[in-house]
Amino acid sequence: MSKILRLFPIIASSRVANAGSKSLKRRYCTLSELVVLFCQRFPTTNTSGAGDARVVVHNPVVDLDGDEMTRIIWAKIKEKLILPYVKLDIKYYDLGMENRDATNDQVTVDAAEAIKKYNVGIKCATITPDERRVEEFNLKKMWKSPNGTIRNILNGVIFREPILLNNVPRIVPGWTKPIIIGRHAFGDQYKATDMIIDRP
Repeated sequence: MSKILRLFPIIASSRVANAGSKSLKRRYCTLSELVVLFCQRFPTTNTSGAGDARVVVHNPVVDLDGDEMTRIIWAKIKEKLILPYVKLDIKYYDLGMENRDATNDQVTVDAAEAIKKYNVGIKCATITPDERRVEEFNLKKMWKSPNGTIRNILNGVIFREPILLNNVPRIVPGWTKPIIIGRHAFGDQYKATDMIIDRP
């Protein structure tokens, strides 16, 4: 079990929607270290009643479920590595493609508003449908990227995990810390309206 806990990722995806958190030196941590990180972000108390020794997190966490295998993997992570050790109020939103289609993508908007309210959300990978997916799943329309919708509502940006290289020559020899370049994913291409032109 300790080997499994040691491989539990701090960040499941390379995409981080909010750039407000400090950079992490390691990508993986033990579960006890993960709990410490959680407690530093939110006020916590230990329970002593009814034999429940889990750490209590008072701030709700928005859970944005995704598509395909990510649903299965994330459910197992919660079942085996989070819920047995952390007691928290989870605000669940199903962002699976079928549910987005059934709700006319309103669930994506509701999830983004919940993140604005509770200040923290965990999102699984989702499918942005193309023409083939629309036909395959018999969707009402080609829905927009959930990431783009959420990011626009939050007025957020994308930050990816830094890739550290040792073989790039330093312009200034005295520099000892890595230079992190953040790509600001914002502009017309993320708010543009998709359309098909059927004539020259």
